[in-house]
Amino acid sequence: MPAHLNRRRPPRKVADTEKSIILGITPAAREAQLVRDTAAVMRLLE
Repeated sequence: MPAHLNRRRPPRKVADTEKSIILGITPAAREAQLVRDTAAVMRLLE
């Protein structure tokens, strides 16, 4: 692999408020959001 891909990077930081929102979402709500996001991307690509 190229040298720049082997460099270690610090883990990305997520704000505590965003972390609580992300971890508090139920699987069903996460699936529904994924469906909405996918539909939006498909509309953009049309």
